[in-house]
Formats: sequence, C-alpha cells, structure tokens
Amino acid sequence: MYLYCRNVRFFLALTILVLLGSHQCWSQQKSKVILRGANSMKNLKVNGQDIIRYIGNVKFEYEKTVITCDSAYSNPSENWFNAYRNVVVSQENSKLYGDVLNFDGKTSLGKLTGREVRLVDEEATLVTDIMYFNSKTGFAYYNSGGNITTKDSRLKSQRGYYDRNKSNLAFAGNVEMHNADGKIFTDSLRYDTKIKLASFFGPTFIYNKENFVYCEKGWYNRSLEQSSFQTNAYLINGAQKLFGDNIFYDKANGYARLLGQVVVVDTANNTYVYGDKANYWDAKKEAEVTDNPYVMMLEGSDTLFLRSDKLFLKTIKDSTINTPDSTYRLIKAIGNVKFYRSDVQGVCDSMIFNTLDSTLTMHIEPVLWNDVNQMSANHIKMYSSDKKIKQIDFDGAAFVASFEEKDRFSQMQGKKIFARFTNGKLAKLDVVGNGQTVYYTRENDTITMVNRAECSSITILVKNNKPSRISYREKVSSNFYPVDKIDKEEVTLKGFRWLDGLRPLNKYSIVPKTLTLFPVEKGKNHKFKDLSLN
Repeated sequence: MYLYCRNVRFFLALTILVLLGSHQCWSQQKSKVILRGANSMKNLKVNGQDIIRYIGNVKFEYEKTVITCDSAYSNPSENWFNAYRNVVVSQENSKLYGDVLNFDGKTSLGKLTGREVRLVDEEATLVTDIMYFNSKTGFAYYNSGGNITTKDSRLKSQRGYYDRNKSNLAFAGNVEMHNADGKIFTDSLRYDTKIKLASFFGPTFIYNKENFVYCEKGWYNRSLEQSSFQTNAYLINGAQKLFGDNIFYDKANGYARLLGQVVVVDTANNTYVYGDKANYWDAKKEAEVTDNPYVMMLEGSDTLFLRSDKLFLKTIKDSTINTPDSTYRLIKAIGNVKFYRSDVQGVCDSMIFNTLDSTLTMHIEPVLWNDVNQMSANHIKMYSSDKKIKQIDFDGAAFVASFEEKDRFSQMQGKKIFARFTNGKLAKLDVVGNGQTVYYTRENDTITMVNRAECSSITILVKNNKPSRISYREKVSSNFYPVDKIDKEEVTLKGFRWLDGLRPLNKYSIVPKTLTLFPVEKGKNHKFKDLSLN
C-alpha cells in the first residue's frame, strides 16, 4: 500500500516561515538599530511627538539584519518605526519585501503590507499581502491568503501561522499543497518542525498518481514515515478501497492497520471484506481480518456471504495469466466457517477461495447444501463457472443425502463422489470406491419401495433432484424392500447424519442485519484535480 503522505517535500517549503519569527529588529533589547545611510534626515514635531524622518536610500542595520526602504519615520521615545516603499528586510539567506513596514517596540508587534509581500529564501518563497509578527515571542502570521512555492512544490492557504517557541507551523482555510507527485486539500494543517509531525483537521483529500485518501482527522510523522487517517477515513488504490475509523500506515515496515468498522472493497472482483480489525503487509500483498470478519462477493445476480473467526487475503500478480489486470486473489477463512449463496450453503472449519478459477476448497468436517441435497466428506472442492456451480468433488468418507419425507432420506456414500451440475442444478453423481446407496421409489407421488445397493462404483443421473437412472458396476448387491416392511436402521447408511440445523438459511445467518454493506464515500464529490503544479 502506497500512501501519498510519504512524500514530505511539501513540508520543506513550510520551514520558510521560521524566518518571520527571527525579525526582531526593533525590540527592546541591548542591541540597537544603527542607521547606515540615508540621503537626508529631518527632525519633526508631529502632534507633540518628536519624529525623525529619513528620505532616500534609507538603510538600517540590527545585528545581522539589514532594512532598506525609500523613506522612514521613527519615534525613539515611543519606540516605534515605520518604513515606506521598496521595503526590504535582509538576512544571510533570506529577504522580506513589502511596501509599508510598521513596528511598535513597546508591544513588539509589527506589520508588513503591500501589493505583494514576499519572503524569499534559497529554497522557497512566501507571497501574501499582509504579514503580522511579534518580534518578542517569535509569532508570525498572515490571514488574507498566502502562497508558498519551492522549485517543485506549492502551498496555498487563507491563513498561516508560525510559533518559534513551539516550533509550530499552522495553516488554515482552504489549504492546498501541490507537487508533481500529488496534492492535499484540507481545512487546516499543523506541522511541528522539531518532531517533524504534520497533523490535519477537517475534511482532507489526498491525491497522488496511485491513491486517493479521504479523512477528517489525521497525522503524518516524517521521521518515522508513519501516517494515521481517522474519522470517516478511506483510501482508494486502483480497484481497491479501504475504509476504517483509523487507517494507520508504517511505510518503513510496509505495514498497514485498519481499526473500527473496517471495509475492504475489491471492485475488480466485486468483493467486500468487513471486520473490526485488519492488517496488511506490502511485501507479501497479504491482509488479515481478525475481529468479526465477513465477506460479501457479488456473483452476477447472486451474492456469496461468508463469515469465520479469521480471514486471510492474498493478492497474486502473474503476467502469464489471461485476466484484465493479471492478478487474482486467495481468500482463506479459518474457524467456524459458514457461507450462504442462494444455490449453495456450507459450513466447515477452514476454506480457501481462488478468484482465478472460482474454486472453493473446504477442510475439516465440511458440509454443503444444494436444494434438498446435503453433501459431506473429509475434503470438498467446488468449481464454478459463469457464477454457477459446475462440479463438486468429495474426497474421503464422501456422503450425499436428500430429504424425501418425514424421516426418510435417500443416501449415497463412497470413498469419493464427483457431482456434475448443469445450469447450476445437480445432473450427475459418480461414486468411486465402496459405493452404497439408499433410494426410494414412488407411485403416484407416494413412496412404496426402498432400494439398498452396494458395489464398487455407481453412476446416478439426476433430474429435478431425483434419480432418473442408476448404473451399478462391479460386485453389485441390490435389494428392494416395501417401505412398510423394513426398519429405519436397515436403510440408514453408516455415518449418516442429517445436519439441517447447521444450514445457513439466508444472508442474515452470516451477517448481522445492522451491518452497513456499502460504505459512504463522503469525499467522492470533491472534484479531482490534475497532478500538475498549475
């Protein structure tokens, strides 16, 4: 999983605001402002105050800061200073430009205004129209819109703040961050320069060439390369969508964790995975859902619902495969597995589903139900095509039973049973090894006879869930009995159990009624912008 916040070059541009808090040019300290030149100066009396006016090529110096302007006024007794036209505040690696500079030494408050107030550094440029600062506290801000640009990135916001003592940069109001790799749109953003932690608040949209992220709260730790997206958070990566109350990503270890109302959507395979906790590993392309996992797979007009104690998902990319994106997925369910589809239901201890060939493999006491048929074995493998069952293979202690009436069941068992389907309906059964059958015959829809037979192999053709033709091969033993002349035990094969109480009856046997099947993409209406710097 690649997350856009791994790209930290945006934050390099933000450090330019550090310069604002260092312009302590006129504060009440032992250091003094030194006049280095002016074409002329004049002492004035204005409203009872002693004012000094400086005109032409005015230049002041304070420690390592140089201020130049066309004209200036100062009141040494009241400790204020105003500079006008072509104002430039220069330090070793930066320059601050504006039209009017006002500074009050008593309050340490200053303001720089102009048609274009610019703070220029070797790495970045900040442009606004009014800049406020406190030379004593090192706090600076703009509130009328500003742009920060570097060689390959840009930040735009309505308001920007810097607190030197707390090493905090903050931006609010339609914050936009751009570079060639991606963009961020958020309501407000704060960056701690000491611990290199960026926090964002309010609806936040993060774009890059591979991903889209939406959240309403989050953070990114540049040092640790870790991110957290919270509150209605989701991430879109191609055909995959990830939702969660908290989406955490550790880039260094290639690990992601999703907590709270987790939903993973695979649109390519129409698969939805739900749970309360999920983990993902980049390198292995593997994910696990460990708390209350569910799976919903849309298969044409039908849907498969599945639950278990744990779910494991693996994405495999193979260029030799003839699929649209050359990928397929393995879904492994462990512990108390049960699933429901309108044409087939099942329970077992563990199961694997392969999206490449739509095969479903069941292990440890697996049981399947199809129409009136109950099917079990040591291992079961079901093949589907065009969203319909094509074949089911039963390996080891294979058993098929069908309800007839009351306590009467047709039965079939053998070492192996192969079931073939036509249009999703059972059409043929092949029993291989130690075949045994019990089936009932009817006259005018009334059961009159029961047949018990044994042989090495059996083939049964099925129509409307009833045997239409039975073929016995090798060492055949067959007997017919009137149903009223035979005990139930004599027509019950060893190992028979009718497990209808375990059968999932509908989707709510799998998923709770309160489950939100389709998460709301709150940020989907936000207009996607191209990834240029324009």
